[in-house]
Amino acid sequence: MRNGSAAVPSTAPAHTPRGYVLAQVNRPTEYKALRQAAQTPSPTPDLLTVFDSILTAHANGDRHGLSLLGHAAARLAGGTAR
Repeated sequence: MRNGSAAVPSTAPAHTPRGYVLAQVNRPTEYKALRQAAQTPSPTPDLLTVFDSILTAHANGDRHGLSLLGHAAARLAGGTAR
């Protein structure tokens, strides 16, 4: 199944076409890895690297990259963009 859930047969009212109810599977190592990744500060690039990436995205016509990098530059420069 998807999102860490497993199919478990059930006599209860069917929630899926084959009569299976999805049960959540506990994965403690996955939880610990996600928690550690969320608490670890990611390194921030310097402003010149972001501007260089903006030029590259513009040269390649990458509008989504321009948007992401523009917001990153504003955050690094102390702006209010989020």
